[in-house]
Amino acid sequence: MEATFTLRDLTTATGAKPRSLQLWADAGVIRPKRGTNHAGTGTHRVFSRSEAIIGCIVNAFAQHQIAIGELLNISGRVRAALSPTSEGGESGSNKRAAVIEAAINGDGSWLLVYESWKEEGRGDEDMHYSVTAVQADKHGRMSVPAHLAHPDGFAVVICLARYLYGLDQFATKNRLPP
Repeated sequence: MEATFTLRDLTTATGAKPRSLQLWADAGVIRPKRGTNHAGTGTHRVFSRSEAIIGCIVNAFAQHQIAIGELLNISGRVRAALSPTSEGGESGSNKRAAVIEAAINGDGSWLLVYESWKEEGRGDEDMHYSVTAVQADKHGRMSVPAHLAHPDGFAVVICLARYLYGLDQFATKNRLPP
């Protein structure tokens, strides 16, 4: 069975402040397991390993003053990518899981790219978003995110291992229950 995390565990595992994690949980950026959210006095919120991964990744963006609305967008896209039923079928899910596991185990070559941009000139002024994992070459280089050249383009790149490394060791060391 997979380990579960309390808010206190997530504070240590992610490096985020307790109040930030509470805010993220209240806003839906990270989602507690059913039956533990707003369950009343004495019931602590409990989070799955997938939500702990999302919390670690979101913390990377939060450290750079990304607004809560964007954090919600990022977490939703990361959650969808982690879902076994997301685009790409089972093989895509296996690849995404392998990337996450590699980062948790310390492989620093995997980067997460978050991009947002507007499609102008098509009457489509809505924002578009993308979250992609890319692997740096042996010299630590990667190509420039595709939408960065758009006039309203924005991109953030993080090293997944920087924020995920040791998550499982933390759970094992602290004997987190399933």
